[in-house]
Amino acid sequence: MSRKPNFLIRRIIALAVVVLLVSLVIAGVSAAVNWVTSILAPAPSATPVASASATPGSDCDPAKILIEARVTNSAGSPQSTFDSGINPFFSFKATNQSEVDCVFDVGPAVVYYSVTSGEQVIWESADCDRTKLVGYPVLIKAGESVSSSTENADWYRVFSSAKGCGADQQPVIAGGASYHLVATVNGIKSDNVQFILN
Repeated sequence: MSRKPNFLIRRIIALAVVVLLVSLVIAGVSAAVNWVTSILAPAPSATPVASASATPGSDCDPAKILIEARVTNSAGSPQSTFDSGINPFFSFKATNQSEVDCVFDVGPAVVYYSVTSGEQVIWESADCDRTKLVGYPVLIKAGESVSSSTENADWYRVFSSAKGCGADQQPVIAGGASYHLVATVNGIKSDNVQFILN
């Protein structure tokens, strides 16, 4: 009986075993290389975002904050015409127009009001005593707004100057005179709002 077929079978099996071992070695080396690479390589960064406001709870992107100046009565209701002897009240609304919650300072230390008539600057809160004013960072939810209080926020119908901004300053013209208010909050300026003093 010939032993040639047995020898051929043994060689085929041996060759298959060698191919299998080589494949296992290659797969093992590849896995080891990938493992080492994953340890040494820096973690992939997240998809770049348009602004810092994309991280919830971080400072708001100024481009995503809308400031609206408000001229109101003492109850906080919008009003555009004020009879003689009635003071207008100034406040603002800050709206987070981004898609994430963010922190924005709305404290009096970073809030400024300016009243103009034509090209003339009539009154500026920057002329007031601001030494005790502080910041007040708040979390504004995405798409929501915060508004300032009108408490002690009335304008005494006066000019401001280096001497101050209170009721003891020179009175402004009334009798149907038109004025404009601009609010600047944390560096962001509102559009102007017109109102009339009778």
